[in-house]
Amino acid sequence: EDGVAKDQSTDVHTAESAIQAALALKADDAPGPPVCINETADNTGCGAPGDATHLLRALLDADLDEGVACFGWMYDPESLEACFEAGVGNTVELSLGGKLEVEQGMGEQGIAGSPIVAEARVRVLNDGMFPTRPGSVGYFNAESRRHLGRMARVTIGAIDVLINASRQQVFDDGAFTLAGLDINRYKIVGIKSSTHFRAGWAPISEAILTADEPGWSSNNLFVFEPLREKKVVRWPTTDGTSYTPNARL
Repeated sequence: EDGVAKDQSTDVHTAESAIQAALALKADDAPGPPVCINETADNTGCGAPGDATHLLRALLDADLDEGVACFGWMYDPESLEACFEAGVGNTVELSLGGKLEVEQGMGEQGIAGSPIVAEARVRVLNDGMFPTRPGSVGYFNAESRRHLGRMARVTIGAIDVLINASRQQVFDDGAFTLAGLDINRYKIVGIKSSTHFRAGWAPISEAILTADEPGWSSNNLFVFEPLREKKVVRWPTTDGTSYTPNARL
């Protein structure tokens, strides 16, 4: 339909291949809506931590030009506090994301990725309050607003990044607008969600690409096998097992 993103989520990507596919879709540099990449395996609505680093790290490693990609958001109260202490216009050394698994005692066995250690320039600090986009999850009337708590916008390398202290999905682009980012000036917007974001993002995206890196809400069951202490036979992760539809138990 006109004005609605082509949802390409059936073609599940790695973070790297999603970025390359997005760049191919935006190769002509024409102005207009960005390609939305959703990091489905770090969906806080499914209980994931919201601080997985796979997609953001891939954006940083992609050697993109400034203004090509933005990302929102990383749940990291510690880094957020460091940004507020540093103040707008200043730089701060961050260890961003990748913390909650360690706090839960998983150590090196986690799957959400290690922290991104980098220098960040603080661009905007705000209270995380903004109008809800009509049609998106949580919109009831013209008075609907989101209250996400303190947020920061920083620049790491060439990527504009939002940092948040609220573990919520990115249902619409309001937080980007609040932080002074016009998503239509970017080719790529990276967000964290699996399904509920679509109501808010499909009308404002050229396409939606799903990146399924390892994470706690991944659709790839094989991701979880190394973490299991008790090994049992299960389909499809055990070699030699099969599944017969409609078979009686």
